[in-house]
Amino acid sequence: MRKHTDVDQEIETRRTNYYTERFWQLNSLVISSSEKAWNYLLTVNGGGCIATLTLIGAISDYRKLSWPYWVLGLFVSGLTLVGVFHAYWAHKTNNLLEGWKSDTSSYWQRKITWDENTRRDQCRVDEWSMLPWILGWLSFTCFLVAVFVAVYNFKLI
Repeated sequence: MRKHTDVDQEIETRRTNYYTERFWQLNSLVISSSEKAWNYLLTVNGGGCIATLTLIGAISDYRKLSWPYWVLGLFVSGLTLVGVFHAYWAHKTNNLLEGWKSDTSSYWQRKITWDENTRRDQCRVDEWSMLPWILGWLSFTCFLVAVFVAVYNFKLI
């Protein structure tokens, strides 16, 4: 963090401490809300799969219609996207850890500078950073479209 030369050391220390405290507070909120969002997508798409399978199994006339299978396919797609995210995240975090260990080892061996170490780490963080957002919104879209198709077709029955 850059030091401000026009501010005395005590104020600079307080600001640094506040920054660190606020960072961890906001970081905790991001982690918590992300976990809740992924759990929500897992629950609603999984519940939609169960409900649709129950409907198809309980009412033989619905087995002859195509729309319940489209609805089921959308819920399964939404559920699959959640699974893809979890697989991606497991690989991503492992890559972050292994890269950090390797680059930090190179730093300690004086093969790279500290700035290069942190630059490489940031590059790993930024790589594919939009994928979780895309997967999440696609999963939620599958859920919404499935509900819309089901509600629309129930109105026709």
